[in-house]
Amino acid sequence: MSFPATAVRAGAANHTFDTGFTLPVSLGDHVWLDRNRNGGQDPGEPPFANVTVTLFAADGTTVVDTTMTDSNGFYSFTDLIPNTNYVMGFTRPDDYRFTRHNAGSDGGDSDADPATGFVGVRSPGSGTNSSTNPDNPTIDAGLVAIDLSVAKRLITDGPYAVGDVVEFELVPSNDGPADAVGGWSVTDVLPKGYAAVSIAGKGGASSGYSCTLVALSCMSSQPLAARGPELGWW
Repeated sequence: MSFPATAVRAGAANHTFDTGFTLPVSLGDHVWLDRNRNGGQDPGEPPFANVTVTLFAADGTTVVDTTMTDSNGFYSFTDLIPNTNYVMGFTRPDDYRFTRHNAGSDGGDSDADPATGFVGVRSPGSGTNSSTNPDNPTIDAGLVAIDLSVAKRLITDGPYAVGDVVEFELVPSNDGPADAVGGWSVTDVLPKGYAAVSIAGKGGASSGYSCTLVALSCMSSQPLAARGPELGWW
């Protein structure tokens, strides 16, 4: 720290140069798997390790620091300026979404915006700057797994004879809580004694399906909407 030089006559003193210091503070808390999707940290819900957490300046773009949650889902940031606005950003793993936020008490619910994973925070005015017991231990994020399922049905009427071609339809569904991004796939298992002769996605090219007969698998480039069935394939 430096000050501009100021001339002082011989025998005189200048006592006007002052400096104030504040002790740094810390922020943190947990990331967990919200199994019942209620937005709160309930007994028995497991921690979520290896989630990247980024602390931004108030502009939401300038990175101050980055860390990852430990095996207990815990993270913290230290050496922060007191009474200062920041933005906390959580990076969700693939196949997971953020649970609803602000559903309960500040220390026991999820704070991350479900759409972005970001939340604005303000550092406390004072504290001990502890990395294991943050001065503000209430900035949490809950994650939920996308709930995908598939239903299979026989659509060819009987009776059947050896050598007949029968068709099955598989309809994948997403029970939420959010749309599954494009790139999801469905793979069937061929029953003993059957031979696969064709496979295709319903809806033609517009459906976004790419199917492989040998693997009995279809992948879609389109999102799978939450709480609604997708076009089937056979």
